Amino acid sequence: MGEKNFQTSVLNWLKLAEKKYGVKPMIYSGRKFYEEQLKGVIDKSYPIWIASYSNKKKVKHINWKFHQFTERVKIKGIRGHLDGNDFKGSISDLGKMCIQDNAKGVLKVNEQGIGCFKSVILKPQVILVDSSQSDKASKLHAEAGKLCFIANSVNFDISYNIETV
Repeated sequence: MGEKNFQTSVLNWLKLAEKKYGVKPMIYSGRKFYEEQLKGVIDKSYPIWIASYSNKKKVKHINWKFHQFTERVKIKGIRGHLDGNDFKGSISDLGKMCIQDNAKGVLKVNEQGIGCFKSVILKPQVILVDSSQSDKASKLHAEAGKLCFIANSVNFDISYNIETV
């Protein structure tokens, strides 16, 4: 494919994904690949999640949002190893990348005491960096709801009431 064609293809994909979803995609890359193929090619406005398992000095020149510094974190109560990541930003910045949901369900209990859901209302709260994207966020969420394998697997109604902040 060649280096220039590859870089052009990456830029095209980023622009198509941003146009389709209305948000800038996050780029996950190993440090060496980023330095050799992506640095100076992609717009600095795209958030970078850089994987580099050496000391932080090797990534200080990269404008990263997340730095994956290991794949060997142990947490009591969890089997196996986890990735260790740093986040460069405030808790508010991190919150802007997260979705909260305050779901409500209607439960019916029969004479034998056996219960089942009759309906569920999902109430995700999406924090938008750009409030002008509220309608687009609602449309994307509705589209995702139609494709949700959980929603398509249950025998009760699921409705959505998205709140954008």
